[in-house]
Amino acid sequence: MSYGKSNYTKETFKKTGKPNKGPGNNILRVMPAMHSLADEGKWAVYYTTHWGYQGTHPTDQSKSIVRPFRCIEDKNRQTGMVRQNCPECDVYNQKFDEAAAFEAALKAEKKYSEDEIKTKMKSRADWLQAHAPERKWYINVMYTDRTFGDYKINHKTHKKGIDTKIQELLESEIDATDLDSGVWFNIKRVGDGFTVPDVVEVVQKPIEGKKGSFEIALAPLTREEQARGLKECRDLATLGGSVLSHDQIRDLTLSGGDPDKVDKIFGGRLGGTSTRAQSAQRQDEPEDEPSNAEVPPEVKSSVADHKAELSGVAAKANANQADIQARVQKILAERKAKAEAEAKAKAEAEAAALVAAEAEAAGGVDASAALDMDDAEFMKNFGGEQPTA
Repeated sequence: MSYGKSNYTKETFKKTGKPNKGPGNNILRVMPAMHSLADEGKWAVYYTTHWGYQGTHPTDQSKSIVRPFRCIEDKNRQTGMVRQNCPECDVYNQKFDEAAAFEAALKAEKKYSEDEIKTKMKSRADWLQAHAPERKWYINVMYTDRTFGDYKINHKTHKKGIDTKIQELLESEIDATDLDSGVWFNIKRVGDGFTVPDVVEVVQKPIEGKKGSFEIALAPLTREEQARGLKECRDLATLGGSVLSHDQIRDLTLSGGDPDKVDKIFGGRLGGTSTRAQSAQRQDEPEDEPSNAEVPPEVKSSVADHKAELSGVAAKANANQADIQARVQKILAERKAKAEAEAKAKAEAEAAALVAAEAEAAGGVDASAALDMDDAEFMKNFGGEQPTA
């Protein structure tokens, strides 16, 4: 262990890497599970991060610093049922719907050009862009210059790219993240990474003495690099933004973006995991114009009509939902009655079997018939001394 000289003049926060836009290649070596996730074997983690809020810069109060935080929504992706809501998601979805309704109302007027509609939509579009949730996988990597850092990739790049390649390599007995072997991945961004997914390839090298033949280029780490990787790579469990409670996120949505309120909610000016540098790689700065600006008079009536239409759709949806709930309750009641009937029949069958077993044990006589026997007949069938006259 050693000490270093404190830096008071410039930011020392790390920036999370990501694939370059355009046809450029991104060659990297994925690191194995490390730090707090080592025992779990997690070499990649997935986070949804919320953006759009800024506090005051800790060393220059004339500047701002972005304060991202993790989404807390817990949703069943198969059924769509939300087990835990996220206040920021609720606000974002509401403003998204409002923006869609406002844009539809403008278009319904049929007197605005596309550029005019874009101008009138700007404040809303800017807010949505600034607050758009970012869903990424985070991994630790070594770059070709032998430096280390954390890196974020899209879901398809992870699951259908790197993870798939890792499984294929394991079939060839190559551990893609092992410290003493490992491989180089080349992430090729040929589009935007979404509509045109990134292409992931395993880097190969020519086989010496065999013209036209190639083999996988391994990427073993020296002992010095292994030690340096632990120092330079951050704990993936700490990335993806600050961890806030439900109440803190709710208060944040009600803060109006006031930097002092934002800092207070985050617990001071030195918290968080991102800086303006990360904001620049995430998105452009939003405009100061409020997103809930007054609707232009010339489209108010159209907006009102559109809202009325939306209300009608909502009412119909609620009615349909009530009908579905009623049908579900009916089915549940029928199934419950059926189950109870089956249980009753099973119990009666078991009771009958028990009676039959008792009868067999008593010498083949139906035990239920014993109730109609006189004393002499009863003793004859079930044993004991015969009654005397």
